[in-house]
Amino acid sequence: MTESPTGAYSREELADDARFLAQTLADSHPSPFTGHRNRVAYYRTLEELVREIPEEGESLESFYYRVQSFAAALRDGHTTVLAPASLDSDSEERLPLGFRVVGDQLYVSEVYSEDAELLGGRLLSVGDIEVPELRRRHSRLESADNRYGDLNYLGRTLASDQERLQQLLDSSTIEPSATVDCPDGTARTVTLEPVAAETPVATLEQAVDQPSTAGEPAYTFLDEDTVLLTLPDCASHREVHEVAAAPGGPAEDIYDTEETYRRLVGDPVPESHDEQVADLPSATERLTTLVTEMADAETETLVVDTRHNTGGMSLLPYLLIYVLYGWDGIATAAENQYDAARVSPLSQDQLGEFGHDADSDGATGYDFSTYFAGTDQRVEEIRTQLSQLSPTFSAEVESGEHEARYCPDSVVVVTGPETFSAGMEIPMLLSHLGADIVGVPSSQSPNGPRDTVLAELPNTGLEVRLSNRYHVFQPAEDGAVLEPDVLLTPERFDLLDRRADASLELAVSYARGELPL
Repeated sequence: MTESPTGAYSREELADDARFLAQTLADSHPSPFTGHRNRVAYYRTLEELVREIPEEGESLESFYYRVQSFAAALRDGHTTVLAPASLDSDSEERLPLGFRVVGDQLYVSEVYSEDAELLGGRLLSVGDIEVPELRRRHSRLESADNRYGDLNYLGRTLASDQERLQQLLDSSTIEPSATVDCPDGTARTVTLEPVAAETPVATLEQAVDQPSTAGEPAYTFLDEDTVLLTLPDCASHREVHEVAAAPGGPAEDIYDTEETYRRLVGDPVPESHDEQVADLPSATERLTTLVTEMADAETETLVVDTRHNTGGMSLLPYLLIYVLYGWDGIATAAENQYDAARVSPLSQDQLGEFGHDADSDGATGYDFSTYFAGTDQRVEEIRTQLSQLSPTFSAEVESGEHEARYCPDSVVVVTGPETFSAGMEIPMLLSHLGADIVGVPSSQSPNGPRDTVLAELPNTGLEVRLSNRYHVFQPAEDGAVLEPDVLLTPERFDLLDRRADASLELAVSYARGELPL
């Protein structure tokens, strides 16, 4: 790659990279044209992008925002152009407010300055731009599946990303300010000046006692009738790392076992990978202990917290269903769902047989084998992945001791906009078995692209992460948003005193028949 004396790449190099990106997405992404509306609009947008590149070329950073906007238009939170290292800030400063999504609004959840009276207030605007327009603009800056993903990422930008905030406001000179409708009914405007604080001056209070966890499944009895199970992600347990390292599993380096060990267990980390995996907390052991204790206590309600579960491997939902409902429950949950892998040289090179069915000739460019497979075959594939690739779960399958061991009368799953990727499968699949969903919708679309491969633009070296498989969990519906049975609205948030864990409190109240509003 070459750069001009001004530090800009030439127009020809950038045009080549833009066309390479568009062709890579067209060849390897399962649904490249949908977000752009159709194929014609997709390539028209590409030509507009190329023609807007300055004759003298431009910097890597400017070009990044240009091509990321093209990728963001796919409306796929897994597909993105990764920001260059030059945009990573070394500063320990952040912006003075933190935000959370409630309904279609953003509320101040943390304050890092002396403006504590803003805590719990509703964001009205930044400058003269109101939240709906901010959300629309942000959808062009960062990839997301739906509007809740847009709002979640907008909140992150307003909290910590000064460079992206300037892009959002389309100005490098404006001194941004936020206007907030405070809990006392007054509107206050504060300048979004960077602050050096590491910890917030004020945060929203919590009402529910939550189990301590570093990422592994954890639970606590809220009372004799109610258990709260927290599932922070779908990667921080032993079974994932067993499957990742097994022949026929995904590449071992997708999941960093050493980092996971250090986070969950601590230092020193054993040199042997097998020893690292063996010492990790087991989801099977945690969940079998949970259902045993619930059976002994005759627990009436299980609340499953997935608010911060950003995904990982799709094992955990089925492990949970196994101990609650057994293999019959897995069969019910797996009905009417399928996925279609895009068969391309890129996916075959990086994923091999794990990327698509080796028996599929891929004549259409897609592997539709799961669509044409019956429920029995899908369940058998799940059983194989769970038992044959995970020695820990295999021992449980052989004994069958905890299959459908105990399921409370009421199962409620709590979601939020950080519920993403495989994390969304927990509420989705449990809802097929009668569970209710409470909270703010997930940023992951039930029907949409996932499971990524990587590419690199040849001239600038910008890295691209793109989906290569399309998942369908709601075949008869649009599937853009997993709508909760009970939504955390601004009105309910207010009735619950605008607490940080209002969704959890709402779920517990709902299970007890005490639903506000």
